Amino acid sequence: MPKVNNPKLGTIACDLCGNPASVKQNAKQYLYVGCQDCGVDMRKGARLQTRLYRESQWLDGVTPKLPPNLIMDEENPRDSARDNPRDDSRENPIGSPREVTQKKGGLAILAGVVALILLPLKGGM
Repeated sequence: MPKVNNPKLGTIACDLCGNPASVKQNAKQYLYVGCQDCGVDMRKGARLQTRLYRESQWLDGVTPKLPPNLIMDEENPRDSARDNPRDDSRENPIGSPREVTQKKGGLAILAGVVALILLPLKGGM
């Protein structure tokens, strides 16, 4: 499929560097951002799409199509990457990498103990 150069519809501050970035819309009506310094951000999450639609400065005479997952009932959607770039107060459902490694290590030890107990019962060792 050939690349399509979608036209610039407006601008918004880049989430990473804060410089003005172009806002464009793809064929599936999702908005995306192109920053000269940081590259292209094509995330499709509903909160980000809603923020891009509501906070972009559209060029004169431009009205973009509504993204398919635009949040209609939320007045001020949050985008965690922009509002709280390093908010460590939120709970990480997976846990820190150290916690995950420790849990996996404990599970391996438990499996080894169970194998040592069951192996003699089956006539193995």
